[in-house]
Amino acid sequence: MYNYKNYKKLLTGLANKAGRKLNESTEDMLGEANVIFSQCIKEYKEDSTVAFTTFLYTSVLNNFKNMYTAKVRENRKQKKYYHVEAKKQPVHNDVHFSIIEMSVLSKNANIISMLCLHPPVELLQLSKYYTSDNKKVSMKITKEMLIEYTAKAYNWNRRECNTIFTELQQFVA
Repeated sequence: MYNYKNYKKLLTGLANKAGRKLNESTEDMLGEANVIFSQCIKEYKEDSTVAFTTFLYTSVLNNFKNMYTAKVRENRKQKKYYHVEAKKQPVHNDVHFSIIEMSVLSKNANIISMLCLHPPVELLQLSKYYTSDNKKVSMKITKEMLIEYTAKAYNWNRRECNTIFTELQQFVA
């Protein structure tokens, strides 16, 4: 009834576009599109006012949009936090890394690690923090907060920050 060859170009085009957007292989996306194609054949009603091509296009597109939304939500859930326990008046000689370990890092990576260990007031103001008791302030410093702060304080762009975060992740791992 519905010949795959007639719809292959449409499915391939949608798969290419989705593959680029989702950072997945075109073959995987084409496989997804083929599954949706077979579902559309089963679900399409002949007496419908919508053409089969439109029904297929909309179904495949909605499936890829749902995949993209799920991926964005998953990335949002996995957002990395740098947890810091700081005293109200930071003591600078209470450093968690030894000087020898930190000498391996670049100058900018040392700046980021020191910002996490001893956050300045301007960085603390970018976040809502709460007092867990009278002596300590507990807060989370996010990657976005560090990027925003370093853009103002050091004129770093997002690319420089991401390079530094990659270096720190490799150092910690």
